[in-house]
Amino acid sequence: MTSTSKNIATVWTSHLKSKEDKEDFENTLRSRLNGDSITDRLVAIIKNRLDQIERQESSITNYDSSAWPYRQADMNGRRAELKVLLSLLTIKETK
Repeated sequence: MTSTSKNIATVWTSHLKSKEDKEDFENTLRSRLNGDSITDRLVAIIKNRLDQIERQESSITNYDSSAWPYRQADMNGRRAELKVLLSLLTIKETK
């Protein structure tokens, strides 16, 4: 996922054509996501789910199953999508 110089994923503004519209949207996005209690809670939930996947993955009982490769692929996919969501909700300010 590519990002702008302001660390906002370009997927947020890919539907906009003009530079001005993109900047306006980025400013609106930044003001709504930073410090918002709902966004903060959602980020915490996503991080918790990522931790759960890590714990499940390291469980030795997972290797006892003949379906282990499918479980592993599922966990990898879940982890990847959660990381995408996390990156969309986390805007880093640059100075």
